[in-house]
Amino acid sequence: AIPSDGNSTYGCTAVTDANGNYSMATNLGAAAYNITAFFPAQHVPNTLRISVVEGIMLAAPDLTLDPSGIITGRVTDPYNNPLKNAGVTAISTEYLGFAQTNETGQYVISSGLGRGSYNLTASYLGFFSQPTSVSLSKGQRVDYINFQITFPPRSEEHTSELQSQS
Repeated sequence: AIPSDGNSTYGCTAVTDANGNYSMATNLGAAAYNITAFFPAQHVPNTLRISVVEGIMLAAPDLTLDPSGIITGRVTDPYNNPLKNAGVTAISTEYLGFAQTNETGQYVISSGLGRGSYNLTASYLGFFSQPTSVSLSKGQRVDYINFQITFPPRSEEHTSELQSQS
C-alpha cells in the first residue's frame, strides 16, 4: 500500500498466505492508497485504489490477477553454443518480464506479461542481442523466441574468460 498522493509517510507491505489472503494492520494513516500486487508468480500485477479513514477497519480489498503471458526461447552465441545466465527482458508500455537462461540457454518468462506488444532483448556479459517484437493476448504462450549474441573479436585471454562463464 503506497499513498496515491506521494506525500504521505505512511505505507505498508504484506505477503499473501497459501490462499491468497493478506492483511495490512499497521502504518496506514488516513489517506488514499494504491494497493498493488507486485511480482505475482505466473500472473500480471494489478493495482486498485482505496481510501483509509482514521479509526475505521476496512476489509482488505480483493485484487483480481490475470494470468501472465509466457514467452520461451533460447540464447546462443553465433556457433549455436548455449549461453548460461544470459538475461532476457520483455518490456511493453505497461508491463515488464525477465528471465535468466539455464545451462542449455533456455529461458521462460512466465510472470508479469499482460496483453500488449513487447520489445525483447537478450544480454550476456554486457553484450546485447538484436531486439525483437512479440505481441501477446491475455495468458497467451509464444515459444521459440530465440536470440543470438555476437561478441567482437577479443584476445585469447578474454575468449577463455567468456568460455569459462558459459
